[in-house]
Amino acid sequence: DQFCGILGNGIEKYIQEPVEETCQKCEDVRVQTVIALIVATVCFVPAMIVNCSRMYLTTDINCFKIWAAFVSGLSLAGFVLTYYQFTTKCLNDVFYDGDVSYARNGEVTEVDSISEVVRVNFDWSVGYGMVCMFAAFGLKVIDFVCNCCIPTPSITRNTYDQKIYE
Repeated sequence: DQFCGILGNGIEKYIQEPVEETCQKCEDVRVQTVIALIVATVCFVPAMIVNCSRMYLTTDINCFKIWAAFVSGLSLAGFVLTYYQFTTKCLNDVFYDGDVSYARNGEVTEVDSISEVVRVNFDWSVGYGMVCMFAAFGLKVIDFVCNCCIPTPSITRNTYDQKIYE
C-alpha cells in the first residue's frame, strides 16, 4: 500500500507495467491475505489450549483430538492461502527483477547508456519474515500430523478400561 503510494518519484521503474493496474492487484489481494492471516492467527489459541489439554490422561478425548486437528488444518489452510495469494498475485507480477541504471543526476536511464553511472540489480528473494513463516508452517504440519496420528488413551473411549480404572 505504501509502496504504490509514492508513485511519481521514479519508483515506477521497479513495478511492472501498467503501474496502476499492477498496484491494484496487490490491493485486491490484501483483503484476502489479511483475512487468511487473521483466521490462522485466531486458530492458534484454541489449538494451543487443546494441545495442552491433550497432555493429561483424563482430558485427552476424541473430541479434543478432532478439534485440534480441525483447528490445525484451518491454520495450515490460512498459511497456504496467504502464501499463494501474495506470491502469485502480487510479488511475482508486481516487482521488477533485473538491472536498473541511474545517471549522475539520479534519473533512471537505459542499461548500458553513455549517461549510466550506477547500475543496480534488483533480485527479489525470500527474506527473514518468509523464513519464519515457513518454519511456523513446518511446526504446524508437525502439530497437525501429531493430532491426527497420536491415539487417545483407551480409557477415554472404552467402558471396560474405565471400570478397571475405577
